[in-house]
Amino acid sequence: YDLKNRKSIDELKIERETPESELTFDTSRGYMAANDSVMIYVYLYKNQIDIYDVKDFRLKRRIVGVYKPQKPAFRDEELYYLGVIPGDKYFYALFKGARTEKGENRSNTIEVYDYDGNPVALYRFDIPPLYFYPDEKNNCIYATHPSCMDTLLRYDL
Repeated sequence: YDLKNRKSIDELKIERETPESELTFDTSRGYMAANDSVMIYVYLYKNQIDIYDVKDFRLKRRIVGVYKPQKPAFRDEELYYLGVIPGDKYFYALFKGARTEKGENRSNTIEVYDYDGNPVALYRFDIPPLYFYPDEKNNCIYATHPSCMDTLLRYDL
């Protein structure tokens, strides 16, 4: 959508993989971010990132990691990507990751990619961010976490 001219440019359909009857658990569910050149879609229930070119809305690159295909369980599901933020040079994807055999999730990381989908960096956190914003100019990430309710966390990169 062109906000300046208030008109629709085009649309991009994300194919639904889960039956219509199951609205809560949709394996194609995820988060989107865009800038003036690409649209990035990260998947909540799959270890996958799709990068689309904004000029023609064609898939530019698909990054697929190892993951276990899931069925609706509502308590045992594995969450992968919980957010994505575009920066000036790179995009930042918050990766939750797979659980250990004991059910723990230790992979709270932010993956950094260039806009061609090439990995640039991987940051692991003791206190994982819930919401975050990369500040490329000052080389840091600002974040919040539920256990630090009144605190803005700053991670220097």
